[in-house]
Amino acid sequence: MGSDNTDLLLHGRDPAHQLAGDGSAWVQDMGVYARRLDLKEVGVVTTIYRGWADYGSDETNPLWRIQKIVLDETSGLTLTDGMAGDGDFNEIWTDREGLSYS
Repeated sequence: MGSDNTDLLLHGRDPAHQLAGDGSAWVQDMGVYARRLDLKEVGVVTTIYRGWADYGSDETNPLWRIQKIVLDETSGLTLTDGMAGDGDFNEIWTDREGLSYS
């Protein structure tokens, strides 16, 4: 994945998709939480998992809000996002790859 795309997603603003950075109203409303980030690259597709929970939350307890973002470099910066389950703080971070996202 190109470093420009990663920087935009992790640190920049994406007002068209409201996914990343301090430009997103959703992120601004999140408050202060412990955060986790996991990147998986397979060929030209990168999957990013972002997680939030109260500080001190164990990664194996259902206390996490998890977002999945898929980037496909073959078609440019294509963002597909979704929140695990109902989008609440009730998911397990260590189960992130097997969860359902919408």
